[in-house]
Amino acid sequence: MHLAWLDSGWSNVYLLVDADAACRWSLQLDVQRGILSRNATLVGTAFARMWSSIAISPQHGDGLMADGSFHQHGPLLQSGSYGGALMTDVLAFSTLAAGTSFAIPPAPLAVLAAYLVNGQQYMLRGAGETAVWLIPPRGREIVRVPDKGTFPWTEVATGIAALLTHPGVPMAAELAEFRARLDGKAALPTQTRHYPESDYTVHHRPAFSNDIRTWSSRTYNAEARAFPGVRFSGAYVR
Repeated sequence: MHLAWLDSGWSNVYLLVDADAACRWSLQLDVQRGILSRNATLVGTAFARMWSSIAISPQHGDGLMADGSFHQHGPLLQSGSYGGALMTDVLAFSTLAAGTSFAIPPAPLAVLAAYLVNGQQYMLRGAGETAVWLIPPRGREIVRVPDKGTFPWTEVATGIAALLTHPGVPMAAELAEFRARLDGKAALPTQTRHYPESDYTVHHRPAFSNDIRTWSSRTYNAEARAFPGVRFSGAYVR
């Protein structure tokens, strides 16, 4: 009975927005459903839809930005919330598909690698169990209870290791260094990064990190925790 229900199909899944977490969760269900029902076409369609979503979006929209940041609910920095979920979900998909005909193709692999190297690794502080997101990229996650801002270092380190098995993976040396840093085997970055698509700047030094997030006519400020998409017009709370 369960398999019959699983094989019934969710035609409305593909009406969801690519960058939305609900879309990825639905695609994950489709992969699981296809595996259980031995439907390779369904599995392939779900993976193809996932990979097609790993592309650069326009600055005013949702998704991956050209500078390595991530937007959700419009031009609103969400790299440590929705963007963090996208990171772990896509890495898990990539690990699952590695070495199969469903493996991530070169174009989305390059976008994912750049997102990790140019974006995500500069939006955290610490290594291993002490790794935490910086505050501004977390968006409304800062008021979730309980929330300690912990960076998912195990999932990311494992996912990067799987990415590095792809022949000719872009930015391989940088990815390996990021993974080593997450494992506490490499020094923290010493660099200043600016993300013009999100009006965000971060400054890392071995002993400290400073960052500042502003907003402009191109970006949103913050949104209400209970009402996604409802923006505050006042100062961003730190």
